[in-house]
Amino acid sequence: MMKNTVGLLLLVLGAVALRAEEAAKPTQETVITSDKLTFDYDDKFAQFEGNVFVNDPQMQIKCDKLLVRFEESGKVTRYMIL
Repeated sequence: MMKNTVGLLLLVLGAVALRAEEAAKPTQETVITSDKLTFDYDDKFAQFEGNVFVNDPQMQIKCDKLLVRFEESGKVTRYMIL
């Protein structure tokens, strides 16, 4: 019984340590927040308006309006602060 309890405890501690390690890794995602979003898939753009905040691994941007152009694949081709 004691071996099973110790084994279970080690398993749980290992899982907790793994989750903590994953949480500590910096994200490689770009997150954009705003009051309003206009998205046009046909013309391949997204326009963010009002309290725009871009949180990117390499930079942070605050502005009133941001236009993002992208390819059909979804890859961003250009950011324009308006």
